[in-house]
Amino acid sequence: MKISPLCILILSLNLMPLQGIRAQSDADSTSLPADPATSVVQTKIDTISFPNVQFRNATVQEVADFLNRQSVLLDTAEPDPSRRGVKITVDKSAAGKKVTLSLKTMPMSEVLRFLTMLGGVKYTVGPDGVLISG
Repeated sequence: MKISPLCILILSLNLMPLQGIRAQSDADSTSLPADPATSVVQTKIDTISFPNVQFRNATVQEVADFLNRQSVLLDTAEPDPSRRGVKITVDKSAAGKKVTLSLKTMPMSEVLRFLTMLGGVKYTVGPDGVLISG
């Protein structure tokens, strides 16, 4: 069986330790405490786990739409059905960028990390959800 270079890249990235990619820089973490609503969103993206994320040459918007829908279904810790999931908004500058993802059993925070790294965009966590921008 031949393994494509993209699979090797994804596997390599999956084995790399996290480098602290977060919505706030290390300098920000010493300032005022995070907004409680932002902390709730961050906890959700750290705990909601995706069993399988497969996209080939998809736009960042298409992947974000999938993550939006699936996060509602996978947010089993939230007792209030109207508050389940994480809202992801994609800025126009990032929406059309193309990515290929093949990920298994991964928290949403890691899926977002790969999506933004491979798409050449960034994400920030706020009280209303996640914003992906170019």
